[in-house]
Amino acid sequence: MRAVSKKINVVKSVVSEEDVYKEKITKIVELPEIKNIEVTIAYLNQEENLISENIFLIEGADYDFLFSDDIIFDDGKQKGSYREEDLWKVIDKLISNA
Repeated sequence: MRAVSKKINVVKSVVSEEDVYKEKITKIVELPEIKNIEVTIAYLNQEENLISENIFLIEGADYDFLFSDDIIFDDGKQKGSYREEDLWKVIDKLISNA
């Protein structure tokens, strides 16, 4: 080891709390053969600029639940299919169970 006196640039990650005004589904990847749906959610600020993204994996019992006709889903939900509003209910369920 040696003593030095110099400056270097260092990249640091900073965590900050941001206000989210909208959530938007930006990507859905369906893999029905393995009962798997990957949903990418964008978090937007008041100007609708991207703050961050998060990926949710719907699989197993959650996948089966999404395709069910459970009473949690709004009227018109048919067994064996889903709508965007149904995805939100499952994503909210995943977040609350995390």
